[in-house]
Amino acid sequence: IHIRYLLLDTVLDYKKQIADAQHTEFLVRVQIPSDLQLAESLQNDLAMILASCIDNALEAAAKLSDETSRWMKITLKHDEQYLYCKIENSVAEDVAIKEGELPESTKTDGAYHGMGLKHVKQLAEMHGGCLMLSCAENVFTASFMIKQ
Repeated sequence: IHIRYLLLDTVLDYKKQIADAQHTEFLVRVQIPSDLQLAESLQNDLAMILASCIDNALEAAAKLSDETSRWMKITLKHDEQYLYCKIENSVAEDVAIKEGELPESTKTDGAYHGMGLKHVKQLAEMHGGCLMLSCAENVFTASFMIKQ
């Protein structure tokens, strides 16, 4: 996986290794021009957002007992103002998401979990963007956009 930004490439390569180890198909589609300049702070925040969303996706996919049903797809693209990312992954059962709210953590020690998506939302909004979540037909989708 090669995006041209060392930190982002490192995050994606590392997460792919984890996906391979847990037998989760890991697809990445990048539509970002090679001459696109991203500020270092934006690269850092984008890496944190990707890492958090991918961790959630890998954890959800790992819950599927049928390894052939485990997958995630990451799409990165941009236009003149925004970077867009969509992370889709298989889930064992649909997650209830109320409009404008983040889903509840499924972890038993909830006091220490559920912060990842809150942080992702804050980072996206800090960069003039937003986080959108949906889940239907055993596919969870986390999409975010951030201003370049």
